[in-house]
Amino acid sequence: MRSSFFWGLTLFLVVGCADALSPGESRLRDGLYSIPSGASRTPTALPGIWGRDERGGNIDFAVRLALSAREIVIGNRCTFQDGTVLYAFASVSARFENNRIVATGSATGRRDENNKTCFVSLALGSWSYSIDPTELKISGLSSFGGSQSSGTGSQVGSQVSASGWLKLADTEISSD
Repeated sequence: MRSSFFWGLTLFLVVGCADALSPGESRLRDGLYSIPSGASRTPTALPGIWGRDERGGNIDFAVRLALSAREIVIGNRCTFQDGTVLYAFASVSARFENNRIVATGSATGRRDENNKTCFVSLALGSWSYSIDPTELKISGLSSFGGSQSSGTGSQVGSQVSASGWLKLADTEISSD
């Protein structure tokens, strides 16, 4: 009887810690990473969700950028070699004018867990962009990455996002 109680308590603790996202972060994760296969997608229109996937060291990054008429939301999903998945989010007010994105603030999101880190940031400023022919090209707006510390040192992957953003959906996401 004791062993089943202990096993149940252990299972509760593991499951209870499995998703440490706040309700707002869970909503952002679902909006940015659970896009229905039939979602409308206009590759030449700026508003909507854009994405790019890359690998840095032993970390896979799935970065999503949601652009709307008043806000930029960015998410980074870091998948580590051992299967650990961490999410980081940031958002800033923004406007679009004359093929420029103007971010009126800066923000950083970070998640640390078990010697692993996932981060994302948006910078204050104004950047030109182009969509050519269906790929968004922008430089300097955001950075993302992750790190893992172990007995053999630290592995870090970090990029300043420039080109390679592909349109995933016309859906607009808000951090509200």
